[in-house]
Amino acid sequence: MKIFISILCFAILLIPFNADIASSEINNLNTLLIKNSINDKIKKEFKNGTSSSRTECRENIDNIQNALNFLSTFQEIRTEKVDFNHLVALGVLTEVPECPDGGKYTVKHNNKITNIKCSKHDFSVINDSVDDLKSIYSPTAEDMVYICQDPIMQENEEYNIGNTSSDPAIKKPPVNTDKIKIEEKPPIEKIKPEEPVEQKPIKKVNTAYSRPFADTDPKKAYANCLNWAKKAKEANIHTLVISFEGLASYSKTYTKKVYSYQDSLRKGLAAKKPGVTGMNFVAKYLVVPSMKKYFHKVDFLLLPETSESKKSSTGLMAAKAWHAVHGKSLNLIIMGHSFGGYTVLKLTKKLHAVGIPVKNALTIDARAMPQNYKYFSSTTNIMNHYNYYQKGLFMPGYSIKGANNEKVRGSSHGTMPKNKKVISRYLMMLKNN
Repeated sequence: MKIFISILCFAILLIPFNADIASSEINNLNTLLIKNSINDKIKKEFKNGTSSSRTECRENIDNIQNALNFLSTFQEIRTEKVDFNHLVALGVLTEVPECPDGGKYTVKHNNKITNIKCSKHDFSVINDSVDDLKSIYSPTAEDMVYICQDPIMQENEEYNIGNTSSDPAIKKPPVNTDKIKIEEKPPIEKIKPEEPVEQKPIKKVNTAYSRPFADTDPKKAYANCLNWAKKAKEANIHTLVISFEGLASYSKTYTKKVYSYQDSLRKGLAAKKPGVTGMNFVAKYLVVPSMKKYFHKVDFLLLPETSESKKSSTGLMAAKAWHAVHGKSLNLIIMGHSFGGYTVLKLTKKLHAVGIPVKNALTIDARAMPQNYKYFSSTTNIMNHYNYYQKGLFMPGYSIKGANNEKVRGSSHGTMPKNKKVISRYLMMLKNN
């Protein structure tokens, strides 16, 4: 009996100890369940793609959308399904986009509605305004902030953004009107208004037709440019800038407005900068902003990228006429963006054949059809050739053999003409003439 009671007492002493063990085991079990739940969540997230891979996938879809938007400006997308290899062959993509998690991209186009989808991340982008490029190419204040930090660009007030204090987006601290004491002022005596003085109306000057256009007959263009160059020499103007816009970016109407704007500045008349018609990236971001400072030192000839497709061209006639009048004192600057950059190469080669030097050439993200990239080389008649290009999945740029090549970060193909390095180089070309 004593032995039984001893065993019973020992068992009673062990009960709390076993309860502690059970409680500890339960806690460990709960922790294990929580860990397994987290692991299942991680596995689920991994299955659907990590945040970084999803971001990369989203960037791929955006690049596809941008490529189709650019392509639609000069080539109608007729097929319902878009082939990525075809986009690479056209040069609007560097490579076939691949989802980092193995998803497949599908692009369907029907009745100007484009649907871009990833099978892995369930991304779907519907674009029903393929022809509208404002979302791609419209400038923002953030894009131009760098201008205020560049000493060369600060010299030209046309490139400054302006006073940000007037920006409605910037909120001002509220004014406590309780502490403001309003003092009563004596009434102001009414002053009789003076008789109005007759002001002569400002005459609108439109001498845009004094410069030739791409469709001008070559013989007439040369005669026109010869007379133009003589007048420029009399005014001590020895610099001619020939500018080429990119594919489907040139507007003859806007060009006339630009010429009229410069002529108005030269005559000392009040002149407003012309409103933008079409894209006109080179004129909008480089030529027009520089006119207010250099209108009395530089003349401009604005042309489309198609103007050098024949042996005889307006650009060639202008360069010949100005060289005939100015001789060695001629400062010839030729620049172009996108397909206009390749047009710069075509014109400089024509001038090389006739022995006309080019002081500065500026090519901005030059572009051509795939079969013509083998002709991307500079000629020896160019004293200074600067080529700026961007490398990205969407609309990659290319280097040019014999040029001073510089790869630019943070700019797309359409925004390259307003890149701070491009603007700074352009202003240096004008300043050093």
